[in-house]
Amino acid sequence: MPDIIFRRSTGTTIVVVISPLKALMEDQVRHLNKLGLSAVCVSDQHDDRLVQGIINGQYTHVYGSPECFLKSTWRGIFGSKKFRESLVCIAVDEAHCISQ
Repeated sequence: MPDIIFRRSTGTTIVVVISPLKALMEDQVRHLNKLGLSAVCVSDQHDDRLVQGIINGQYTHVYGSPECFLKSTWRGIFGSKKFRESLVCIAVDEAHCISQ
């Protein structure tokens, strides 16, 4: 984690957090924003500015549900070279809920 924080000072990192719990994601995003990190919670509805901000590394932490990240928009975001170069971690919260 220190490497992530250090690299953030240069504006080059993105952490994706997958969680099924919307209230928990929103709480964590608020906490990170209070710490001065640019975090966002995405949903099924999104706007083009938010998507561009995510691709361009405007947000250090991107939270969303498994269902959200399965949408075609996210395939495009995850496929973006710029996004992949900045991605340093994909974390799955509540991983004990994962099934095949």
